[in-house]
Amino acid sequence: MWAWSLLSSVNSVFTSILQSASAAVGILQALAVTGAITFEIALPIIMGIAIGAAVPVLLSALGANLHGKRTAFIYLLIDVLGVLIWSLLFYGANAIVHFTFLDTVMSSVSIALMNTLFRLATVIVLLPCIGLMEALFPDTGAHPEEQDMDRLEERFLQHPALSIEQSRLVTNAMAQRAEGNLLMAMSLVMQHRSNQAMGRLEDSVSALQETQRVQDENLQLQKEIQDLTEELAQAQSDLAESESQLAEQGQALQALNLLYELQQEFSARDYEACEKTIAALESDGLKDTLSQEVREGLTSPAQRYQQLKDAVEHR
Repeated sequence: MWAWSLLSSVNSVFTSILQSASAAVGILQALAVTGAITFEIALPIIMGIAIGAAVPVLLSALGANLHGKRTAFIYLLIDVLGVLIWSLLFYGANAIVHFTFLDTVMSSVSIALMNTLFRLATVIVLLPCIGLMEALFPDTGAHPEEQDMDRLEERFLQHPALSIEQSRLVTNAMAQRAEGNLLMAMSLVMQHRSNQAMGRLEDSVSALQETQRVQDENLQLQKEIQDLTEELAQAQSDLAESESQLAEQGQALQALNLLYELQQEFSARDYEACEKTIAALESDGLKDTLSQEVREGLTSPAQRYQQLKDAVEHR
């Protein structure tokens, strides 16, 4: 048992130095060709290689993010648990049964087959314990969006294809995050608007009612103004007609006064004054305003003017 522990530890250190489990297995296969490697020797070496293979992963995780460190430690835990479980089962059973195949000489093919079966059996046995191992290394509650951003690391710059792919994934994650933020903002805006929708609707209805009332008042005022304008136009028309009538009456009155003067001047035989009066009646057109209406058998003013005019002209 002590020899098994020492052999496993030495091969773990040796694999850690090589930083390659494949290289360590290859060296073991090369030694197996000589016929010096038996099953009893090969099994602890394979187990030691399994533990030593986790060292490069741990070294790689030193500069990684939290998820990289969790992965590396779980990788180491799986290998250590696999070695402990199968060593306890195998050597415990060997202590009771005393296996006869321990002195079997291993070939390179059997070495590879043993390594494969050991790792496969370890995975099968520990598969139900995945949840428990995750509980041993719990997540710190990092947001999924932050996990997407953790894809970018300086180590990827040594591998351009991987770096470009990681950059593409991060870019897509950023686009999805921006889209999510936009949708969230729109949802909040719509929710805020819905909370104020009824108040705004009531305000809008009140404003519309007030606008309608003002419009009705404006229409009523316009109608009243139109009526007043028509009344004013009618009053102006009546005033103009009255002024025209007053002017005609004034001219008629002036013509009657001139006719009266003409009558007085003719009676006084002042024919020179009569001619001036007749000229005044003729020049201003006042003679046309003299009435031709005959009342109670009397001569009309127009007829009297014509008689006086003829008498003056034929004196």
